[in-house]
Amino acid sequence: MKDRFNNFNNIFNCSDCNKTLWRVKTLPNGKKVCPKCYEEYIKIENDKKIRKKAYIDLTSRDLIDKDLSDLVYNFFQIKYNNNPNELEIEKLWKLLKNKYKIEIEYDSFFEIIRIVYNIIKEKKELQSFEQEINPKKKPIETNNFSCVICETQIDKQTYEYSINNFNKALCTNHQGTKYHRDLFFALKSRRIPCEFEAYDGHKHIDIAIHDIKLYIEVDGPYHSLDPKQFLADLKRDRFSREGGYQTRRFNNEFIEKHLDEIADILRDVYLKFKNG
Repeated sequence: MKDRFNNFNNIFNCSDCNKTLWRVKTLPNGKKVCPKCYEEYIKIENDKKIRKKAYIDLTSRDLIDKDLSDLVYNFFQIKYNNNPNELEIEKLWKLLKNKYKIEIEYDSFFEIIRIVYNIIKEKKELQSFEQEINPKKKPIETNNFSCVICETQIDKQTYEYSINNFNKALCTNHQGTKYHRDLFFALKSRRIPCEFEAYDGHKHIDIAIHDIKLYIEVDGPYHSLDPKQFLADLKRDRFSREGGYQTRRFNNEFIEKHLDEIADILRDVYLKFKNG
């Protein structure tokens, strides 16, 4: 008789429906529920997965249909070597939202752009393979080049020059001033990875050194050439602005007189940050 009553220790009230049962199921969050409530939970979760997958597939196709696949491909393949950080992913999300008016759920955003990237990467690899096995079939040349900033058409020579020098298509109006270009080339010659005419989601910046979160604008006021002060300012202000970037400005005359000194100091600051 005593053993029979001990069996009542197994009686269970479902956390959801409060029904008294002998059998129990455990949800991932640790809740104890009856088999019926467990089945309902599984059904709801499966419906969520189906809806999410449909949303991701539809949005991925929408980006491709709107000719934004190359933007996503370049984001992974060219700019961040297939390994962007969370900050840069958020910047791309803002760019699509603010400039292209495309609203995407942020929780699904990375999975969506990764799908687009993989689709376009495979497409480009197949195109390259086709050209290798069928070399007589040459791609059709086109002169339909345009500036990435103002979208005005540019000729092939201007396009090739800007791609080779700035890694992006720019019209002559957006290839900067002499001082702007001189500083950019001086930084590149010192092997500092920098971007010409960078876009932060709201405006274009003359030069950006993303690794140390620094924007450089040409034509600003004079600044000190003291590297210690420059580094101290950089560390102090690094996270004071949205996205963690700070801005330094140099005017044309200052660049003309001190180009090598400015570039050397920026190289020293870059190396100190990279080396911890």
